[in-house]
Amino acid sequence: MNIRHKLQLFKYYMSTNPERPISLIRLILDTAFINAVVWIFIYLWIVYKTKSPLISILISSAAVVLLDLAIYIKKHNVYLTNREKRRRESVVKHLSHRISQLNSQEFQLQLIKILLNCKGFSNIKKEKGLIKAEYNNTPVAIGFHHPPPGEKTSFAKIWEFVQLAKSLGFEQGFFFTSSSFEENCDKEKIKSLGFSIYLMDIIYVIDRMEEAGMYPDEKAIDLLIAGEIRKQKNNKQNLKKEILNQNKSKHYLLTSCLFLAAGILFTGSRLYYFAASLLFASLALIIKLLSSESLYATDDAEKSQ
Repeated sequence: MNIRHKLQLFKYYMSTNPERPISLIRLILDTAFINAVVWIFIYLWIVYKTKSPLISILISSAAVVLLDLAIYIKKHNVYLTNREKRRRESVVKHLSHRISQLNSQEFQLQLIKILLNCKGFSNIKKEKGLIKAEYNNTPVAIGFHHPPPGEKTSFAKIWEFVQLAKSLGFEQGFFFTSSSFEENCDKEKIKSLGFSIYLMDIIYVIDRMEEAGMYPDEKAIDLLIAGEIRKQKNNKQNLKKEILNQNKSKHYLLTSCLFLAAGILFTGSRLYYFAASLLFASLALIIKLLSSESLYATDDAEKSQ
């Protein structure tokens, strides 16, 4: 991974909002400003007390070094915290999407693979409509539901599984979904079924995948995050193109003319209409100038290629 990509990842991790990565220049300027203010304040106070510029310079410089060290430790801790959080979010998003693209049979096979690598589960066998297994040497039934993308698992699906598990002689079980459960799947309603059942949503499934060693490796996670950064940049470029659309410039110019005409006709509010006309004319001019610069930059890039 080159330095450019490392800087992109650093700004992505340091930002509290991944949609708006932190500016490295702003971070440096903020630190320099704080250093300057602290150095001047301490210097003036020490030189007032000691009447010695040399001692004041040394103490002030030492204080700034200690301050920089404290800022570095704090920023490094923020970086580590955000790094784990961002990587976790990226992996969950990626795996959730990948699992949502499976069909019901593929999701069942994926679930069996996860359970085979999880502690406590053994003797796993496929049955019609559910999975038989032993959890800590206790027979359990394992149900699952794979709803279409964007949908949730309803209480009716849980009820069907419980009735099937009871008919096969099970007293407890687990129910997995590749999405999440509807709000009516609360504890009281589940308790009324008279069956000991644990509900496992997609986050729990992904946690078990991590436990089973089925997580992407470090390099794959970096590639996922780099892809998200590229996607954000593409979205910004598309937004910029939309803003610099020539049609918008024409609409703003037409609106400016309408306000100008209204200012001429209605003398009582002439100042308001003229100000509004000037505003829309300025917007049209700015868009025209920016779009021209963008066009020249594109032509220069094509020529250089």
